[in-house]
Amino acid sequence: MTSRPFSHAALGLFLIMMSVETIAQSAASKSPSLRVNGMPIEAALVEQGVKRALEAGLPNNAATREMVESELIAREALRQEARRQGLDRHPDVEQARRDAGDAAMVQMLIARELRQAAVTEDEVRQRYQQIVASLGAMEYKARSIVLSDQATAQRIIAMAQSEPKQFEALAKQHSQDARAQQGGEMEWISFPVPVQQGKTQHLPFALADAVSKLQPGLVAAAPVFANGAWHVLKLDAIRPTVIPAYDQAKAGIRTLLERQRTEQAAATLVTKIVGAARIDRVAEK
Repeated sequence: MTSRPFSHAALGLFLIMMSVETIAQSAASKSPSLRVNGMPIEAALVEQGVKRALEAGLPNNAATREMVESELIAREALRQEARRQGLDRHPDVEQARRDAGDAAMVQMLIARELRQAAVTEDEVRQRYQQIVASLGAMEYKARSIVLSDQATAQRIIAMAQSEPKQFEALAKQHSQDARAQQGGEMEWISFPVPVQQGKTQHLPFALADAVSKLQPGLVAAAPVFANGAWHVLKLDAIRPTVIPAYDQAKAGIRTLLERQRTEQAAATLVTKIVGAARIDRVAEK
């Protein structure tokens, strides 16, 4: 069989996506779809790979199937070479195999035990209405330089106001939070104005209030204290909030609610099982 091109990035994504469900289905079907050096790749693995690719948004066409097959061929060829070099007997590989087996058992246990009720259409619509009610007429795109003391924040404000275009560089140089290397860039955010406590999309009230009062391109005249730090703010842009229709948004909302429900049920299950376990702490000698 001739070799087929494949994407290394797609290969990594595909290997991550192979799950316990994939393994179970491949075990149920022993009809080989491909062979690599005489070793079969089960048809069920190919079909499951195609299914996962479609769920990830890839088109349902021959090119997607060929990509999946190419990645499975690459994985099998690499596996065979690793075995030829004796890596299957390496202690790290044996430990990884045990870890993977444990993870598979835990995943199957959780899947078996979680029998929560399906998310209803009413629940989806109610969450949609809550989201719509939490939005304002406008969206704000701001930047923030986060500092530990007020004096430094005042100094940065003076520098930023004299050269507003240098705000991004100042953030990269001085900001002390995770957005520093992005120039202090914040996500687009919308909330009702005047700003109300508890209706700021999880942005601290003081920051939301300050952002809502800025004009695009301007730096706030005073630093804002929030979350234990001083924030120098600049508003980049404002735009009208676009609210998607319910039919456009409901699939994503349903997925979110299902994930939240599963996480809550899983947390309850873990608490129950761990709480019933006997835990002994053995002192080191």
